[in-house]
Amino acid sequence: MTERRRLRAVRGFSYPADERSWEIIDAAGGRSKLTPEQAAKVRIAEVAAGAWCDELPARARGQLLRKKAVEYVAVAPKATSKTSTKGRDK
Repeated sequence: MTERRRLRAVRGFSYPADERSWEIIDAAGGRSKLTPEQAAKVRIAEVAAGAWCDELPARARGQLLRKKAVEYVAVAPKATSKTSTKGRDK
């Protein structure tokens, strides 16, 4: 069995949760420059330290890896049973 790599947060952080939120933030010149109206339209996802964050968008992944806010961790694949006893007499 081969190990697989998962992305885990080293520290807590937040990021825009969808592409539309990224576009609004980019147009404003950054999160700190959002107007109250723009900020109300932005969806932000929060990630706690130690949490798995495999769903992190590609455009945030590289930056967070460079900042060491996330790291790849090798994990063993889940064990699956190839035989089932369901419905069988024991």
